[in-house]
Amino acid sequence: MLEKRRFTLFDIAILIAATAIGLASMRYLSFLSSYRSAALSGVSSSEPRFAGSVFHRRFSEGIVIAVPFLLAYEAATIVLIMAQSKGSWRSAARRRGFIIAIAASVGASAHAIDIIMTNIKFHTMPGSFNTALYMPGVAERAGLAVIAAGIATAGIRTRRIDRSWVDRFGLVVGAAWPIIYILIRLPL
Repeated sequence: MLEKRRFTLFDIAILIAATAIGLASMRYLSFLSSYRSAALSGVSSSEPRFAGSVFHRRFSEGIVIAVPFLLAYEAATIVLIMAQSKGSWRSAARRRGFIIAIAASVGASAHAIDIIMTNIKFHTMPGSFNTALYMPGVAERAGLAVIAAGIATAGIRTRRIDRSWVDRFGLVVGAAWPIIYILIRLPL
């Protein structure tokens, strides 16, 4: 049985690093706002970057900014749970927050590998605009992986494992993926 984990300076450092990674990614992809897009490229601000209704376009632009943050926080969850379990995969694998974080990372990685293989096949390298267009696909793959992991672990009881704030944090961040997946699939 693991002892309860308190919020430490190491935890703060990991979460600040994850936030910094998310902010750096957001700056790289921040061209999506209509004002910044018009100022940088001279393109009319009324030209849509994504297809669909106004809600779907705005939601897709929000996904582009949210996905890097969610991926960074999933990586932080994995690091913090491994630190809590002192490097033991066996005790880390009993935590649902860890399982959800691994599932989201595998789903996002699968989509990233597809993107890389497609770019290698066609001898291209995506710029920031093309990278932004791939983000809803990353959210879909990660959402499906989290849903599958949630179904697979629904019947598993975690014996003698106290839920710490890290495990709950992983579950909350992991719950964002299926919500995004469902919202992407809604015909709005």
